[in-house]
This record gives sequence, structure tokens and C-alpha cells, in this order.
Amino acid sequence: MNWFQRLFGYEAPLSIVEKVVYKTVVLDGPQAPRLSEKEARDSITALAAHPGFIELTRRMYLQHQVLKTKLCYEKQTSTRNVHFLQAGIYWSNWLRQEVARATTKVNDKTVDPFEEELLAFQAIDAQIERVG
Repeated sequence: MNWFQRLFGYEAPLSIVEKVVYKTVVLDGPQAPRLSEKEARDSITALAAHPGFIELTRRMYLQHQVLKTKLCYEKQTSTRNVHFLQAGIYWSNWLRQEVARATTKVNDKTVDPFEEELLAFQAIDAQIERVG
């Protein structure tokens, strides 16, 4: 009995992905011109200070809280309603996190290492045995 069988009670699958299948997505309608990666990142980051964008994210948070309140404090007539509310809470939270991640500016500035950090790295690098 291997560790997977002891932990989960059944034999581990041989392969998680049996065959890779590619699918084509057709986009209808006119497409906006593509921005370069840097232009897109800068444009998205600039949204964080836009008043309209701030209002939209506030409304999204408000809707998230409404769903949580309905789930916690109102009697649900069916489990289907509970599942819909839970899914709405999950996806609204996911969307808020993705928007926050996209609009947060990442510091791309690199700094030179301190002398003692450089010496420590060189000492560790000297101990590595390279093969081939």
C-alpha cells in the first residue's frame, strides 16, 4: 500500500491528464487594437486612481456583501439557492482579488546587493558541485 492509497483510500490515477486537447475560440465582432504588454500593464495600473473605476469596485464589494448577507441571515427555500449564493460570493471575491492584483503596481526596480550578501552568495556558489 503506497502513501496515496493510505491517505485517500484508493489507488492513485496513473495520469491526471491523459491527452491534451486544444480548442479554438472564435471572437465575434470587431476587435480593439492590441496594446503592448508594457502599455497594457501601465493602463491597467492607472485605473486604480480613476474615480469611475473606484466606484465600480465599491459597487462590486457592495454586491459581494449583499450576497453574504442573504446567505447568512435569510432563510433559503432550496439548496439550489444556497449553491447560487455561494457561487456568487466565491466568484465576486475572486474577481475583486484579480482586479486588485491587476491594478496594484509592482515595483520593478532592482537594487545592487550589499557587500556581505554578495560575499555570502559567492561562498555558497563556490560550494556547489557542477556536473557536466
